[in-house]
Amino acid sequence: MRAVILTLSEEDQDVFEAIKCGAYGYLSKKITPARLTELLLGVSHGEAPLSGTTASKILKEFATASSAGARNSLVDELTERERDILKLLAGGLTNKEIGCRLMIAENTVKNHLKNILAKLQLKNTAALVKYAAEHKLL
Repeated sequence: MRAVILTLSEEDQDVFEAIKCGAYGYLSKKITPARLTELLLGVSHGEAPLSGTTASKILKEFATASSAGARNSLVDELTERERDILKLLAGGLTNKEIGCRLMIAENTVKNHLKNILAKLQLKNTAALVKYAAEHKLL
């Protein structure tokens, strides 16, 4: 059996909760009887009945989740040393101070920063610090 929700609510939370609980479709009660019949007949052919608004919400949520996942996967590409350097940089330390703290040369810190910028697809240190803050890497 496939459950289709027929409701007045178009709240994002209600839509996603219904789908998480196994709803096969989610339709507004504002739909015309003819359109409702058409969409319910489509269920027998494997179609998932969704209003345009609901479909847009689902696509937007999926795109947001995919984007967040892609950004987080970029962080996963950093080595442990690169993460350490990023945290220290975001904490306000200079390249020289980072080098002293990690017992590496300042030029080595600069090389790591260059690699971090490339991996995270960022252009400068300011963008890197902002990125670290947004992704709670501090």
